[in-house]
Amino acid sequence: MRFAASLLLFALLSSSGCEPEFRQCPTTHTDPTKQLYNDVVIEIVEKQLYAFTYLPDEDRQYINRHFEEVYSNDKQNSEYSHTDSTWLRVQGKLFHNRLFNDSARFRTFYLNRSASGRLWRPLFRPIRFSELRLDDLRTWLKEIVPGREQAALDSLYEPQTLMKAADFELCTFRLQPFPDTIHRIYKGQTKANPLTITLSKAVFNATQDKAIIGFSMAYGNGHNGYAQLLLLEKIQGRWRIKQDQLSWIT
Repeated sequence: MRFAASLLLFALLSSSGCEPEFRQCPTTHTDPTKQLYNDVVIEIVEKQLYAFTYLPDEDRQYINRHFEEVYSNDKQNSEYSHTDSTWLRVQGKLFHNRLFNDSARFRTFYLNRSASGRLWRPLFRPIRFSELRLDDLRTWLKEIVPGREQAALDSLYEPQTLMKAADFELCTFRLQPFPDTIHRIYKGQTKANPLTITLSKAVFNATQDKAIIGFSMAYGNGHNGYAQLLLLEKIQGRWRIKQDQLSWIT
């Protein structure tokens, strides 16, 4: 019944040429750095993580079952078609909007603000700007902070400590602090594989409408994960990821 209802809704949306709007979480932060961190964490979790990680299990399982059914009937095709991509985009928006502010169904992520341990593996070794081999980052630094590249590079090496987990204003998932709550996960009180986010200090341009930060995402106890450098731009009052560069992956 649920599958049929979803297909009917999808057909109606497709035939009418309209899609649901992806609801954007409002923010009351006026401090530019806090607003940046708040906007970027939302964008990372809602739009960058693989396979709608922030959605409840039942929603992600529903999407997986749909594609299992599609490809069980078309075993010759191993790639998404345009129809598949459209269905996934529409369905993702529908689930996102249904989850919006339904805090009882939120998934939990963890915020790390410490440079110690495995959770914040540095984005790169301490290095002089003249020796930096990340070409995109070199270009961004020259654009954002001309003449101050080395000081900016040094700050990107350090985790941010300005924002606590409770400071984030979120509408589709929750953040909890690390390590105050993480020990319960490893004592068998939950089967969840925790995802921990660490953000670097932010580097702004003179007009504070462009910025660079680094972030890492650690899985479980920090043995696995990845890190990216992000070029950000403020568009219509909200920070968006304009470009990213992978720093490391394990």
